[in-house]
Amino acid sequence: MQLKKLLIIFVLLFVLTFTKTALAQSVSKVYDGDTITVNSNQKIRLSCIDAPELSQKPYGQLAKAELAKLLPVDSAITIVLTDQKPDRYGRFLALVYNKE
Repeated sequence: MQLKKLLIIFVLLFVLTFTKTALAQSVSKVYDGDTITVNSNQKIRLSCIDAPELSQKPYGQLAKAELAKLLPVDSAITIVLTDQKPDRYGRFLALVYNKE
């Protein structure tokens, strides 16, 4: 019985920890292979993505072009912040879902 209670508490804590607010936005700019700006003028860095920098030719430009294909300007997206504080560059880390 006690094991069952511990399991229920664990599941509840897990769900509460990973429940995030989803925000509907649209893409206003693709900066590079892992950073976009949304219609609220906020920079978003894609969580779990580590793309080459633009200066790392030719791969930085290729990464940006591929992200622009996946998330074209004005496309509707949903973002889920994975960190509530911006990084040292003022970007918020988030999961990004294309609504298509």
